[in-house]
Amino acid sequence: MSDQKLDMILGVLNELRSDVNGLKDEVNGVKNDVNGLKDEVNGLKGEINGLNEKYDGLKDAVDELNDKYDEMKNDVNELKADFNEMKSDFSGLKADFIEFKNETAGRFDRLEESMKRLEVSQQEDIKSVLVQIDKKLEEKDHGLLVLNKRVFQTEVEVERLKKQVCT
Repeated sequence: MSDQKLDMILGVLNELRSDVNGLKDEVNGVKNDVNGLKDEVNGLKGEINGLNEKYDGLKDAVDELNDKYDEMKNDVNELKADFNEMKSDFSGLKADFIEFKNETAGRFDRLEESMKRLEVSQQEDIKSVLVQIDKKLEEKDHGLLVLNKRVFQTEVEVERLKKQVCT
């Protein structure tokens, strides 16, 4: 084999080596890209897990809201039942009140008539008592006049006696 052939083989081998090194570089680049993709996939998996956790949290919150809604719905139904019961009771009370009002209307009319008669007779009684008081006051006035005259005469007599005793 000649040197020329060896040089040629060596040239081909160098080219192959160069091609292999280029392929190695490309494979390393692809590996780096794959590793980058793996990292991104792992990041996406983490984000998906985070989203799943948030979804589970939201699902729990929605379930809790549904439970509260059902509870509120039950409360509203109970309130409706209570309201209907109160409405029925009120209707009964209204009927009782109307019956009571009708029963007592006649009684109040009779009571009012009695009160009017009492007021009229009371006025007459008061007038008669006032007349009696007036008569008694006149009698007392006459007695007081007589008593005043006696007291005056007694005072005059006492003054006269004082003057006699002093002189």
